[in-house]
Amino acid sequence: MQAKPIIDTAARQLSDTGNTRWGRDALADYLSWTLAEMAGLYPDSVAELDTMKLTSGAEQDMPADVIRWMGGVRNMGSDGSTPGRAVHNGDLATQEAFDPDWITRRPKKEVRDVFFTLSAPRKFYVAPPISTANSDVHLQYKAAKQPPDGEAIAADETAELPVTDDYFNVVLNGVLAYAYGEDTGYADLQLADRYAQSFYQALGIDRKAKRRTVPAAKEDPT
Repeated sequence: MQAKPIIDTAARQLSDTGNTRWGRDALADYLSWTLAEMAGLYPDSVAELDTMKLTSGAEQDMPADVIRWMGGVRNMGSDGSTPGRAVHNGDLATQEAFDPDWITRRPKKEVRDVFFTLSAPRKFYVAPPISTANSDVHLQYKAAKQPPDGEAIAADETAELPVTDDYFNVVLNGVLAYAYGEDTGYADLQLADRYAQSFYQALGIDRKAKRRTVPAAKEDPT
């Protein structure tokens, strides 16, 4: 999905095709916030596959742009592009209860298991541990990532977004809910609530319609 069709459609439904009341930059912000909300509420809707190089040992740092970790997928060879053995995903606490000494096992050059724990949400663990001598090990993983910010979306409305066209109406409802909910002088809280409710229902979120607040602007450090 690209940003331009969403922004164009939102402008038409807002009866503001000239973008005089809601500028395209503002609509791009709403789009970014909607994608971030989808990542938190229903990560499968914006999930991506990506590949990362692992470090030696069992403990690994999650990529900085990951919002919701959804597990390892498979080994990707020393070059990061050669599909290899699929991995098993599990809970770290369960693994340590079953095999307390697993982390001391002899390091290997291929991952068999990936473990995650909410007690360390920015970490994951691999077994067998990665050996220092075989540090060119790459893992394909699935995650919901931080979407591009509004400035990046506005700069290139034809860039592909991390969501498929199947979610066009869901994303549109999210954008319109933000647009009508922002205090721009053209706010309509009833419409904001209606679009927000449609957005949540489409994602399978059972919650009462309510006004969503626009993220606070960052203060100028100068």
